[in-house]
Amino acid sequence: MKKIFWVVGVSIISISFLFFVYRSFRNFLGDVYVGRNCKYCNIDNIESRVRINIPKINDNIECIYDAEDDSKTVYFSVKLNKINLETYLKTNRFKLLDKSNQIDISHFLKLTNKPDIVAENPDNYYYNVRDGERESSIVLFDKSTGDLWIYLKYKDAIPAKYNIKSHSYKSF
Repeated sequence: MKKIFWVVGVSIISISFLFFVYRSFRNFLGDVYVGRNCKYCNIDNIESRVRINIPKINDNIECIYDAEDDSKTVYFSVKLNKINLETYLKTNRFKLLDKSNQIDISHFLKLTNKPDIVAENPDNYYYNVRDGERESSIVLFDKSTGDLWIYLKYKDAIPAKYNIKSHSYKSF
């Protein structure tokens, strides 16, 4: 009889523990997806929303969250020696930017590191535009320098518990 109580007790504790771990992990993933913070899980939030992979980056990061517009504008410096460029561009569905592709880069002009598309080598710029139900995004990548700009416009509401205000973050 004691053995049955012991087995049942251990089973209940084990199931409760697993349920707690499961709920904690789900809450963490939800916080990453919903969050608009420029420091906490910034790359994870962008990757899950924009649906591109952000490879290894240098310490050059700039991020501005605009609460009024509910958008995030970000600059990363990618470590080009850590990726295969052709595979990266193909996997993330980047397209070569040319005169027929009119994308709005005005969002990037508030950053310190601005794209200079009128540069000598416009063939180095690739873009990815996405318009989803919960967000829209514009991604611009300079394959010669590894500069990666991302504009992310959130369309879904922020849960009240977050109370996020406009902020910026730079790491140079």
